[in-house]
Amino acid sequence: MVSRPCVRRTNAAIHSRRPSAGAAAVPVQPGHGAIAMGPYTESFYDTSGKLTLSQLPPDEAQWTTLGTRMAIFGRGGGAGWLRMRVQNLSPQATVYSVLDLGTGVQDFVDLTVLDASGAVVQSWATGDRLPFGTRPLAVRNFAFAFQIPPNSQVTVYARLGTHDGHHEIIHPVLFSNASYASHMQSSNLLWGLYFGLELAAVAFSLLLWGVMRQRAFGTYALHLGTIFLWQFTYAGFAFQYLWPNAPRFGNQALVGLIALLYTTALLFIGSYVKVDTQTVLMRRLVKWLIVATLLVLVPVALDRYALSIVASGAAGLLTCATLIGVCVYLYRRREARDLLFLLAVYTPVMGAGLVIYLNVLGVLPSNSLTVNIMPYALSVQALLLVYGLAAKTRGVEVEAQRAQRGALALKTQTAHYLEEQVRQRTHELEDANKRLNRLSITDELTGVFNRRRFNLDLHEAVSRHRRLGTPVALALLDVDLFKRYNDRYGHHAGDRVLQGVALAVGSHLMRATDHVYRIGGEEFGLIVHAHAEPEQARAFFERITRGIEAQAVEHEDSPLGVITASM
Repeated sequence: MVSRPCVRRTNAAIHSRRPSAGAAAVPVQPGHGAIAMGPYTESFYDTSGKLTLSQLPPDEAQWTTLGTRMAIFGRGGGAGWLRMRVQNLSPQATVYSVLDLGTGVQDFVDLTVLDASGAVVQSWATGDRLPFGTRPLAVRNFAFAFQIPPNSQVTVYARLGTHDGHHEIIHPVLFSNASYASHMQSSNLLWGLYFGLELAAVAFSLLLWGVMRQRAFGTYALHLGTIFLWQFTYAGFAFQYLWPNAPRFGNQALVGLIALLYTTALLFIGSYVKVDTQTVLMRRLVKWLIVATLLVLVPVALDRYALSIVASGAAGLLTCATLIGVCVYLYRRREARDLLFLLAVYTPVMGAGLVIYLNVLGVLPSNSLTVNIMPYALSVQALLLVYGLAAKTRGVEVEAQRAQRGALALKTQTAHYLEEQVRQRTHELEDANKRLNRLSITDELTGVFNRRRFNLDLHEAVSRHRRLGTPVALALLDVDLFKRYNDRYGHHAGDRVLQGVALAVGSHLMRATDHVYRIGGEEFGLIVHAHAEPEQARAFFERITRGIEAQAVEHEDSPLGVITASM
């Protein structure tokens, strides 16, 4: 909701002004300062857009002096012409000057310097529809450096062409070389401070969104980031540094970012008033408004710049209407804090737009404040938005603390009952945890420990053996030809065999530190700590295998005819 308005007048309105008798030449001397060229500039509108410099009307009555106004050539397929004369009053020194047109987004700019005899001294052809390298000075605005010999006069003609009928506002200012360098330094410093503030606000909002996960912070960061990108593009920095060889994309980005700016504004307003919790009608209205603003991207994609400007203006009106509607809604709900916040946030931007319009109409003078007021207003908006969102979050925290104190009082009143309930639930939870722990280390089929417990006990046994030298024996037991048994007798019979093997092995373990584990399929593991010599451990394990064989479980596919196991 923060685009600098491009006020247009029809060609008829421009030429209906009282014709001038010709603007006087601006007198300059070496080292002159910044001179607003409005009172010294004449304008002429070529409706056909085909006239050349030699074909321009010589009659002064057909030229109009700008006065204190900026040049506004309306909307149409013609070309605007500016003429200004510069007189060097010094009898000996050459004056070196720079003419800045005050914009960097005019489609086509042809500038020609003529001497007193009418001969061409210098000429340039540039514009934001041409690569950035065509500009005579590598700066964000259209700026042209030329010189005026001692005690002589030059005439400067500027032809302003358009791609599809959209002319930008021109605010010509004449500088000396030194004053222009100083102007650019101070201007870039101010823009740098503004962009730094915007990026800091974006980063702060993203930080708050990441911590608090409140949607308003995220949509605001998106909205503020879009404002930053649009300002960076409109001011000419994006064309200079990001896509100097892509002028068409630069024009599409300029208007496309306006559409995204309005879209993110609607998203922010919707999230701030929590439109998802409001009526169905309000939710649908905001969604359709967002779709309408995104439709501006259609003419943008087709490179219809003039149509895109008109569409973005309509989107801006819809966004402003939405803001007014939301304010009325908040007023009726008596939500004074949110109402005052939204009014405080967007009033500076709307006020800045009014100042720019009044400046264009000549009501207010052209100076650094009236020309560059929008970045100042956007900076104030960024600070107010961050403060307002933080204040609203603080209000939510205060309400949460109040509710917490109420809950604490209720808890105090029923402390004994709650403590008993907590104690009972804690005991049940402990029992459940114990059962869960047992289940996590127990084989469901055989009831012995599983592979998870085997890995833990084996690691502990080996560590203790290394540390203390205590004896430990490990054996892996496998039921012989178990797959054939399953195939012949079925899986249920196989399960009973595994249960019997686990029972037979367990019956030989007499110490609490000795365990049997089912570690997979028909494979079992044993860890015992009682035998100091390997021969004793081996004999012990052989007794276990004989015990399994002694169960005499029939196995016709086995050479021995019964279930056996191998260690």
